[in-house]
Amino acid sequence: RTIGELPMSDVLPFSADARSEPVSLEVTLVGKGSPDFPWLSQGVPAESVQRRLQDCLDLREFGNAEVREGRYTQAKRYYSTALHRLLKLLSCSHALGDAEQKEEMLKTVHACRLNLSLCYLKLHSHRKCAQQCSKVLHKDPNNVKA
Repeated sequence: RTIGELPMSDVLPFSADARSEPVSLEVTLVGKGSPDFPWLSQGVPAESVQRRLQDCLDLREFGNAEVREGRYTQAKRYYSTALHRLLKLLSCSHALGDAEQKEEMLKTVHACRLNLSLCYLKLHSHRKCAQQCSKVLHKDPNNVKA
C-alpha cells in the first residue's frame, strides 16, 4: 500500500523539472522474525542452529585475537555481537536442539561475558565490568574468574 508521498526536491534536489512531481514509496513487511534472525519464526533445522552457534564461537575467537593484540575496544565489539546473538538464539526455545547444544551455548555466553568484563576492566569501565561479572555469578556462583 502507499503510505505517503514526498516532493522530488526532498529525494533528488538536482532537477528543476522533477521538483514538482511527487514520489510514492511502497514498504512491504515480511515475516515475524527479528531483523537479526528472520529464520526464528520458522522451523529451524538443527544444522542451522549449529551453524549459528559456530558463528558465535568464531566471533569470540576474533575477540580473543584482538585481546592478544591489546585492542580491547575492537574485542569488545566481537564479544558483544556474539553475546547478543547467543542470547537471541537461547530466547527461542523452539529453535534449540538437544540439552548438550543448549549447555554449549550457555558456556559460550559465560565466556563472552567474562571476556567482555576483561575488556571493560582494561578500558576503565568498571561498572560495566562488574555488571557482566554479576550476571555470570548469578548463574554460576562459584565462577572464580567472575
